[in-house]
Amino acid sequence: LPIWKRYQNKLRKIGYTISNIGRRESGKHPALVGLAEVENAIAIEDLINSKHLENCNYEFVHFDSLDERGIDVALLYDTTAFEVLHTEVFTVELIKPNGSPDYTRDILLVSGLLDGEKVHLIVNHWSSRREGQLETEFKRIASSDKANAIITSIKEKNEDAKIIVMGDFNDNPSSE
Repeated sequence: LPIWKRYQNKLRKIGYTISNIGRRESGKHPALVGLAEVENAIAIEDLINSKHLENCNYEFVHFDSLDERGIDVALLYDTTAFEVLHTEVFTVELIKPNGSPDYTRDILLVSGLLDGEKVHLIVNHWSSRREGQLETEFKRIASSDKANAIITSIKEKNEDAKIIVMGDFNDNPSSE
């Protein structure tokens, strides 16, 4: 029971926070929300059905990744403001020192119409610095390279494409 209470409390807090982002400025909840540290689709369902989000018309895009910790990225979108046209996931290929695959979160691409205008959303959760900044930098660079390849691919089809790159980069703008 204590775990269930903690889970419900977390849903309440996250739902409250999301529902209030930009509300003072626009009078509305966000049309798009990138999520990191997503455990599974059930958790997202519970979140969008929670007290503070149940009337926000949210749906979501989520794919299970091969991440070793079992966490993914996802996109919440308000169906009254955004229409999904295309979804795709991209694996960031990393290799451990012993030569075996090092699975991390995929990068999520969602293309759609935001208030009628085509946009491309790239949702990221790059590797942390937990094992040391320099020791893990190559992982974040690999994610950066993959995100850049996605952007390049989109721009090859439309050089004026509107692209939003979001997420937890676990790095600073001045980092390599």
